[in-house]
Amino acid sequence: EDADLIIRTSDGITFKVHKVILEIASEVFENMIYRSYNRTSRHYSPKPLQQTDGDIPLINVDENGVVMRGLLRYVYPVSRSSITDLEHFGLVLGVAVKYKVEVAVQDLVNQLKRSDWTRSHPVIVYMMAHEHGLEDIISLVYPNILALDLQTDRM
Repeated sequence: EDADLIIRTSDGITFKVHKVILEIASEVFENMIYRSYNRTSRHYSPKPLQQTDGDIPLINVDENGVVMRGLLRYVYPVSRSSITDLEHFGLVLGVAVKYKVEVAVQDLVNQLKRSDWTRSHPVIVYMMAHEHGLEDIISLVYPNILALDLQTDRM
């Protein structure tokens, strides 16, 4: 109700959010918010470039609603459960890295360290870690990759 920004995802889902929370959580969101106001400094606030019907600024993002919801659960102080699907996990990790939401990245890395995925899907986890520069995860999963039997795809 007191939101001062709307995020619209690639599939048309909208999230009413608070600029100050996004600015604190992510320098990327902070820059997006400033660009939406066509300004280069916090001290100048002309009318935003794009408005919604309710005169609230709107920012469009490339991610779908499910992935953005996953990220926003780290930005806002709400309860969240572990992500149980590896593909969804990878998407949320990717968007957390993209938007530089460090609390989300760290929590997701810790979840990955505790997960069975490093043993059950070591190649996928390695590729994910390599893509995002997560050296500690690469080191963790590397022995599991070496233990793979390439003939049977079993460890």
